[in-house]
Formats: sequence, C-alpha cells, structure tokens
Amino acid sequence: MYTVSPYKGHCFGESYLLTEKLYAVNAVALTDSTIIKLSKDSFLTLIEKHPKIFFDINRYTSERLHFRYIISSFLAISDPFIKVHKLLDHLKSHFGYWENTVL
Repeated sequence: MYTVSPYKGHCFGESYLLTEKLYAVNAVALTDSTIIKLSKDSFLTLIEKHPKIFFDINRYTSERLHFRYIISSFLAISDPFIKVHKLLDHLKSHFGYWENTVL
C-alpha cells in the first residue's frame, strides 16, 4: 500500500520523530524534489526553540488524519455507486472544486 502526496511542500514521516517506532513508510520522488533529512535530536531542538513549528506540524498531521478518517468511513457503504459518489464529493470539497452537475 502506498500514499501519494501530490502537493508541493508536503512531507511524510514527521510523526515518527516523536516515537521510538521504525518508519513504516517510504517514498519515491516522481519529480525533482528537495529532501530534508533531520535527526530526532535536531528536530526536538528545533521545536524547543521554535514552538510554532511544532503546532504547524501537528495541524498538518491532524488535517491528514481527518482526511483519512473521512475517506475510510466510505468503506462501510455497500452500494458502490453511492460510495464513489460520496468519495468524489468529499474530494471536490476538500480541494475546493465544485461544478454544477446533476446526476
């Protein structure tokens, strides 16, 4: 299983800097990318000196978790048409795109 992060500036693995768990993710860059590798000690020092960064990371992680919870809730819907329809409606809402269409 993999997760696509299609947005410029997105990150992954940051939550593991606050645990003792091994990374359960990896990534492959499909375009030119900048990779910032930060040791746990450096990260902790950074957020001690700049607590706003910690809140920004938590906000970002919370938004991703919310998105995943919403998307996973569609799995309980048995009708495939309704499942896909609700998923697409949520994605349009999430990305700020609405088109006046009638099904």
